[in-house]
Amino acid sequence: RERESTFSPTMADAHENPVEHMLGEIKGIAGFRSVVICNSSGIVLKYEGETYDDAVQIAAGFIGMYAGSKRAIAKLMGNDDGGMVDNVRIKSRNFEFIASSLNGYTMVVKQDFTPIISDEDEGEGEAAAE
Repeated sequence: RERESTFSPTMADAHENPVEHMLGEIKGIAGFRSVVICNSSGIVLKYEGETYDDAVQIAAGFIGMYAGSKRAIAKLMGNDDGGMVDNVRIKSRNFEFIASSLNGYTMVVKQDFTPIISDEDEGEGEAAAE
């Protein structure tokens, strides 16, 4: 099932709506692939760069992960307040998901992942090759 993206900001909309303005800034970051915004029930409110079905799967996955993370943190910390989990980052070889939750809403951004190789790392690789 294909649906169009829910984003259609114009310059006037971006200035009037702070959410659209913020999303425009995020989309301008190099490596941006997609964004999904959902409520605490996992209902997708906005998405771009994914099909609707993929956005629903991403939302469901992260809502479940937040719930599990909060339970685990509460158990580790010995309290009932699992509210310490605000951000989650999942990296793969080619991309990463960064999710942030606030006031019952979750935003998940998918971006390209390119490992940063420092000068020290390159020197170690050359030494190992010799």
